Amino acid sequence: MLTIAFKLLSTIPLISGLHTVHDASNILLVSDEPRTLTNSRLDVDSEIVESNTVVYVDRHVSHIEDIALPDQSNEHIQTDITLCIPVEMSRFNKDLFDNKFLPSLQQLSALPREVIIAGSGMDASRASEIKRLVSSFSSAPVYVTSKEEGALAGENRNRCARESRGRVISFFDADDAMHPRRLELLSTVFAARAPIAVIHGWMSAQHEMKGELSNPFTVYNGFDLFQPKARPTEEEQMGMTAPTQQTYTLSKGWVTVYADVFAHVQQNETRHVGEDHQFIRDILRFYGPGDSTLMYIAEPLGWYSHGSLGGRRIPTTSLSPDT
Repeated sequence: MLTIAFKLLSTIPLISGLHTVHDASNILLVSDEPRTLTNSRLDVDSEIVESNTVVYVDRHVSHIEDIALPDQSNEHIQTDITLCIPVEMSRFNKDLFDNKFLPSLQQLSALPREVIIAGSGMDASRASEIKRLVSSFSSAPVYVTSKEEGALAGENRNRCARESRGRVISFFDADDAMHPRRLELLSTVFAARAPIAVIHGWMSAQHEMKGELSNPFTVYNGFDLFQPKARPTEEEQMGMTAPTQQTYTLSKGWVTVYADVFAHVQQNETRHVGEDHQFIRDILRFYGPGDSTLMYIAEPLGWYSHGSLGGRRIPTTSLSPDT
């Protein structure tokens, strides 16, 4: 029954209207005062955030659905997700790649259709070496698309998308670690709700990686994170079926989208920072508001290598609605 549920991902129809790493130096904490909704809710340029790891505070985010976790199985689940990993060799951290990313790839409960390493500043010899290494940790096919010239993360992600054969593309970073059930939850959401894009939370401590996930786990309307709504009235709050969370953590670099999105929206290839934030906003701008445009899984499905506090103070940034 579990295998059948995940095979649904390869049978769901294409959504109508669709054609077919940078490192943050800090963690951004964003707080909002209540704001009035615009008529179109498409003013998605109201906030410029260049960190790809964000904590949003005091935003009213609409609840979409609580989804029960599938029973865990000893057999790997096959998905139609391409796992895309951008790698710029001038910034490549082999220690984190070997000791964080690769073990997490090996421990996934659901297999990607393929793993694509999109490398830049990478010659053919290094590409072959990386392919052999990743293949030793992956039960899924591994491909490396490389270029000798250097490139920014946006260009590498676009190149990975062009090479992808999966119906869904999930981006992750080579110096971070995935929760063992990351692709399993993503596959569940795409099979159940057919969103255009999905984002999720992150964790800062290694010991949390194998922690229990909420069951059921909650899916929210991610559009509300980027275009905050006014806080509900007391009467509206009483009518809600689920309490509203006040804090939302997310990593925008780990976005997962239908592959067809890239026919309309690509990542900026010239920005050194903030290209992932712009990519999500461009998706919101192109597809517009709606429960299926951007969904947010309120679970920490990745360990962010630069998210560990390590004694470092988290700066707090307060953005006004017009910032």
